[in-house]
Amino acid sequence: LEFRRVLFRSVKRKPADAGHRAALAEQISMVGLLYKFRLNNNQQAVPAFQEAVNIDRELARINPNFQPGLAENLLLLGQTLNALARPGDALAAAEEAAALYQRLAQGDQAFLSQRADALDLARAVSSQLGQKEKALALAQETVALRREIVKRKPADTSRREALADALLRLGIGLALGMHPDALPALREAEQITRELAKASPAFKANLAEVLTELGRFCPLQSCATGEGLAAAREAVQIYRPLAISTPALQVNLAEALTATAVEYMALTQPQLALAPIQEAVAITGAMTNTTPASRNARATALVLQAQILSLLKQPTKRVKAAQEATPKGPEGMGADRSEEHTSELQSHSDLVCRLLLEKK
Repeated sequence: LEFRRVLFRSVKRKPADAGHRAALAEQISMVGLLYKFRLNNNQQAVPAFQEAVNIDRELARINPNFQPGLAENLLLLGQTLNALARPGDALAAAEEAAALYQRLAQGDQAFLSQRADALDLARAVSSQLGQKEKALALAQETVALRREIVKRKPADTSRREALADALLRLGIGLALGMHPDALPALREAEQITRELAKASPAFKANLAEVLTELGRFCPLQSCATGEGLAAAREAVQIYRPLAISTPALQVNLAEALTATAVEYMALTQPQLALAPIQEAVAITGAMTNTTPASRNARATALVLQAQILSLLKQPTKRVKAAQEATPKGPEGMGADRSEEHTSELQSHSDLVCRLLLEKK
């Protein structure tokens, strides 16, 4: 902050000096990063990123060489606005950043990765705004771009990880629209993450996430019999030890258990679905540091538990589960969904449960 004050005084003495103003924008952006990542204060980070964008925009208007700084700060601004549940403003920033990176990548393909990041943010925000067709088109564009990036350096694990994540998001978008191409995208994501996890245990959680999605969506896709159940159960096995060392993954374990229950329901075996769904309810109920993700995971598990108990002719327990699942003010389903993972994964989990139960 003191360095920023010195720079500001320097810029006041030489307001026309583009170098001084660019340095000021860079330091203001650094202040935003400190607020966002060190202090976990997105509210304070937004004005810093916005000020940096304003300075960079003026500079880029005069000299295109300042466009990379503008694009970078637009992307940071969009990500921060999205975290604050301001999707309209976040989408505008993401789209402007994506357009800038597209022009920059024509001259320097090193900017392809940043363009993919901007497209993925635009996809996520479009999905939150209910613009499903737009989100799906952006997901397809992101996958195509990630493939091109991987081709340039196939051994780069970070690039392959990014491609797998893009395929996962595309698979989710296609599955939500009941599109048959969802399964190939999810299977390719599984193949890539399985290879990564085999080479490094650091990617085990990535693999478990993809397996959970396969487990959730197989009942609505043309999966081989038992494929979804095997995927969901493997996800549970991976998450169990990880959730002990990393408590934040407890909610992921609960989601994998719910996916397992969904698969048993698809196989018309509600008696086998009861144990995993009860464990999911217990895990989410025992969480002390609740998040939107954990609250929604619990609500979804409770709804499915109530339906399973009904099929098993346990009306008293079913009524209790249904009462617990009923939203109570801001803590219930539909609560703050500013987190991208919460918005996408929980909404489609609800959909899968609803469609599956309608088939019964």
